[in-house]
Amino acid sequence: MSPRRLDVVSLCAASHDEWSVSVLTFRTLDPASEPLIGGVEQTAERVYPLFSELQALDHAVGGAARLERSIRVQQIVLWWMTRRQLSEQQSAEDAVLETIRYAQRQFAEPLTKQTLARRAGLSLAHYYALFHKLTGVGPAEYLASLRINRAKELLLHNNLPLHEVAPMAGFKDGWYLSRRFKQRTGMTPTRFRSSKLTQVAAYSSPCYGHLLALGVEPVAAVVPDWQYSQTRFQHAGATRMISQTESEERRLEALALLRPEAAFCLDALQEEGQSFMAQVRTFAPTVEIPWMSMDWLAQLERIAQLCGRASALQSWMDRYEQRRAQTAQLIRKQVGESETVAILVFRPEGCCVYGVRNVGYVLYRALGLTPPAPVAERLRRDSLFHSRLLAPAELPAYAADRILVMIREELPGSRHSYEQLRHSSAWEDMMNRGVKQVQYIKSAEWLGYDPSSIYAQLGHAERLFISD
Repeated sequence: MSPRRLDVVSLCAASHDEWSVSVLTFRTLDPASEPLIGGVEQTAERVYPLFSELQALDHAVGGAARLERSIRVQQIVLWWMTRRQLSEQQSAEDAVLETIRYAQRQFAEPLTKQTLARRAGLSLAHYYALFHKLTGVGPAEYLASLRINRAKELLLHNNLPLHEVAPMAGFKDGWYLSRRFKQRTGMTPTRFRSSKLTQVAAYSSPCYGHLLALGVEPVAAVVPDWQYSQTRFQHAGATRMISQTESEERRLEALALLRPEAAFCLDALQEEGQSFMAQVRTFAPTVEIPWMSMDWLAQLERIAQLCGRASALQSWMDRYEQRRAQTAQLIRKQVGESETVAILVFRPEGCCVYGVRNVGYVLYRALGLTPPAPVAERLRRDSLFHSRLLAPAELPAYAADRILVMIREELPGSRHSYEQLRHSSAWEDMMNRGVKQVQYIKSAEWLGYDPSSIYAQLGHAERLFISD
C-alpha cells in the first residue's frame, strides 16, 4: 500500500535448486471517486500488516517460511475477493435504487417487476431480494401503492372520469382501476372522491398553518427548525413535529409509521422536496397546493374543501375579518393615506423589494397601506406580485416615507449583503429622497404566508405602527 503503487512482488528461495514466485498486482484507487469499502482506516488496519509480514519473509528460507508466505498471500487474496464481492453487492443495490427512482417517476408506464429487473441487469430472484431489502416490500406491491395513491391524488384534484384517471395512474382502464382500488382501500373511487380527509400530514409550514386555522390537527408536520421555534407552531396537540434537517430516511420513516390519508405539500417545492414527496407516494397520496398561483385565502378554501371544514373556514374568516378591520382602523390613525411604506428583504444574493406575499400581504392588502410607486405599478399588472431582486442602482427608486428592513439571518450571507448595500452611495441616495423612518422587522414574525401567520402579523403591525 505504498503512496504511488500497489504492486507487490515476493521472490522467495525455498532451496538452492527450487524457486517460488508470488506476484500480486493491485491497481491504484482514487479515494475521491472510488472510496474503499469499509473505509481507509479499516483497510489499513487489516491489509497493511499482511504486506509487511509478507515483505519480511522475502529472504527467509525453509518449509516453515514458505508456509508462512503462502498463508499471507492467501489472506491478501481473500481480502481482495471479499472487497470485490462487497463492491459487486453495492453496485447491484445501486442499480436497484436507480430502478426505484425510475418507478417513482414512470409508474404510469406498463412497468412490471420483470422489466425493472432487466433494467437493473439482475436476475428476477436477485432483484426481488435486493428490492425487498431496500424497501420492505416487493416490486409489484411497491408499484401498486404508487399507482393507487396517484389515482387518489387525481380523484381529489379534479372531476375527471375514471377512464381518464386510469391511464394517468398506470391502470389500463377505468374498470380495472375501480376493481383494484376497492381491493386495496375497501371503497370505490367514487366514494373516495366524495369522502373528506381527516388523518393528514403537512409537508411545509404554510400547509401546517392552514390546517391549524381549520381546526385540523395533522398527524405530522415537517417544518424548518427556524419556523418550528415560532410561537404559532408550538402547538400543544398530538402533531408529530419533524424537522426538515432530519435525514430523508428518518423523515420518511416517521411519516410512514403514521400512515396519513394524505400529505399536503406545495407545488413549488425544490427538487429535493419533490423527490421526497415522490417517495411519500408509496404509502400516501400527496396533495399539492398551488403556491405562486394562489393567495393564502384561495389555498385555505382548497384545503377546507378537501377536509370537509366549510363551517370551520367561515368561522375563522369571521374572526379574521373582525380583527383585520379593527387593526386597519387603528393604524390609519397613525399612517396617513399618502404615506408610503417600502419592504426591503436582504438575502445572500442581495436586496429584494416585496409585493403582496409574506410580509407584504398584511401591509398592502389587509391594511391598505401604500407601496412605493414602482411596486404599485407592478401590482396593477400582477395582483400576486411576490418580490424582485434589485440592482443597487435601482434602490433609490423604491424610496418611501417608511422603510421596513428584514434581514434573513437564518440564511448565511444575508447580514453581509445588508451591510454592503447600507454603506453604498445607492443607500445614501435613497435616504435622501424623503425617507422619514427605517424600521427593522424579524423574518420569523413576518415571513409566514398562511392563515395562522397572517392573523399573528396583524398584531405585529399594531406594535410596529401604533405609537404609545
